[in-house]
Amino acid sequence: MTTITKLEAALTYASWGWPVFPLVRLRKNPLTENGFYNATTNVDQINAWWEEHPEANIGIPTGEASGIVVFDIDPRNGGDDSWDEFTFKHGKVPDEAICQLTAGGGQHYIAKWYEGLKSCKPMLGIDFLSTGNYFVASPSFVIPTAHGRIEDARTYHWEISGDPFEGAKPFIIPDDWRAVLSVKKVISNASDSPLICGNRNVGLTAMGGFMRHGGFSYTEIYAALSKVNEDRCEIPLPESEIMQISQSVARYAPDHDVGAASALGDAAAESILGNQPVHPLGAFVNYDMSRIPVQEYVLDNLIQSGIVLIAGSAGVGKTTQLVPIATRIAHLCDEFDALKPLLRRKVIWVSEDFKQVLRILRSMRESGHFGGKSDADVAEWFKIVPSARLAPEIVAQVAPLYESMAVDNISEDGVIYRTNPLVVFDTTNSIIDLDNESDNSEVGRAMAVLKQRFNSIPLWLIAHLAKALKRSDIADFSARGAGAWEADANQVLYIIKEDNGNRWLEIESAKHRFMAKAEGIMFKAVSNKIITQDMLGNNIEETLLHGVPVVMSSESRADLKKQKEINRKAGDEFVRVQAENEKKQIALSALKTLDTGYYLTKTELFERMKGNKNDTLDLIDRMVKNNEIEEIFKPFPKHIHERSGRHNSGFVIARSYKKESDGE
Repeated sequence: MTTITKLEAALTYASWGWPVFPLVRLRKNPLTENGFYNATTNVDQINAWWEEHPEANIGIPTGEASGIVVFDIDPRNGGDDSWDEFTFKHGKVPDEAICQLTAGGGQHYIAKWYEGLKSCKPMLGIDFLSTGNYFVASPSFVIPTAHGRIEDARTYHWEISGDPFEGAKPFIIPDDWRAVLSVKKVISNASDSPLICGNRNVGLTAMGGFMRHGGFSYTEIYAALSKVNEDRCEIPLPESEIMQISQSVARYAPDHDVGAASALGDAAAESILGNQPVHPLGAFVNYDMSRIPVQEYVLDNLIQSGIVLIAGSAGVGKTTQLVPIATRIAHLCDEFDALKPLLRRKVIWVSEDFKQVLRILRSMRESGHFGGKSDADVAEWFKIVPSARLAPEIVAQVAPLYESMAVDNISEDGVIYRTNPLVVFDTTNSIIDLDNESDNSEVGRAMAVLKQRFNSIPLWLIAHLAKALKRSDIADFSARGAGAWEADANQVLYIIKEDNGNRWLEIESAKHRFMAKAEGIMFKAVSNKIITQDMLGNNIEETLLHGVPVVMSSESRADLKKQKEINRKAGDEFVRVQAENEKKQIALSALKTLDTGYYLTKTELFERMKGNKNDTLDLIDRMVKNNEIEEIFKPFPKHIHERSGRHNSGFVIARSYKKESDGE
């Protein structure tokens, strides 16, 4: 197929009667609120979707809506062998049938839909997608969930001989295939693990709810439910439904109580499915005052886990200062760095200018600020994602992926603590799409969504200040937009630029719910020159900048002020001496170049030296005492040419100084 844009492909599918809907860029998740239920063939709606999100992937519903069904072959789960066995027993797919090669290395075989065909899993690694499901269509790109790197994105594309743009058609499912698709599963150990029949969603959701209350993550729930679906469901649900169930239960806060009653799972299932609503204010906390929950930090006793708002005025260098802090959180620093926290976690930096983040990291590498870590280590522990402006609900859909990137921290005693990555939205405005960022109710809803979905994932929201203020006015600081940004955040910090040009992250006076160990963090600017290339491949020299964070206690802050005053006085004295020396050189040069027998009056000498009159006249007197110049008086010596005028004295270069400067 000739290369076309995603919009052109979506419009072509719609012209064939295949409704389409947008998916999140580089993902399989729906971009619209109602997913495939929003699919349409309306040209105006399709244009509107892809004009707003030109890189959105393409989703097509299967079954009655589009008139097509899909055999999804997943080689990672044994699909290739199963498909070979299936087609050997029941007949091959016609050569002219539509076939798509998937990002996972599998195939999508497209067939015509007939009433009565339901989604199922005919064999291991094969999903049959009918009404109620959808598939990703070419030319979409998807990043494998296990890695999450942009460079790992893989494409969906039509196989050459099965390309519908070249005339391939959906094949007609043979009668004996239809019989196989309706066969119910039978397992031998049914007495130990009975089949799940009837409402499979309720059963699997109950299991998922029980696991979530026991502290299981999204990825663990998804893996477990996929296995149960494969082994115990009479007719297995498609993978997309297992994913949706796992995402639904993962939204609930875990109790971390593995011994919780199984009824919790049932209650969660009924709540999620709408059968028996549970009032959110009816969940009582079972607490033990002898076991107070530990406070998790991103930076020990400085920045807590949770949602942290960090605001700064335009041009203060928020990214330049905060990226180096984030590298400490990933332990990409010296072993004994003062900011290195107890817990190590990955960093996911979502940036409106990812090139700037790369430049900062390169500058840090040039300065050797990664503690000997390799480029591969940095890339593994510090992820960069280009921002996309999305509704809060769509933004929140990425939380399970980020949660899957959690890492284990193991103590010397073998204690394991699992930490989710730090996620940074730089800036909030470039990522969270709001109609009115000053509307407290709208911002409050957005923050509620982020808190619910990112409940165990540390999240930094980088925002702009409403105006630039000094540190002394910290109580009057306010991030731009509604007050709900600050009110609903777990912690609020401010980056400011002091009068002397230093950048400062205010911690002590800002909002937090613990006793901070320091007043704040000061940043020392570091620059590095590198040789890079311009757009035409020519070598050019560039200057890169980054900030080096230094923890400042109240005592060290006072010491710094005292040292600054000492430095200021020393600097003032240095400037004074330099200016005085310059004036001396002017005077000596003027007198030394006079012809023999000539002199300058005090007024003439002052006019050449300039500056404060009293200071300059005092300097002239000191130069006379130091035998650098000589003052002569009337009556002048015979070799002096007396000039007319009302003056009784003049100045010439001292003979001893002239001999010394001439090297005699």
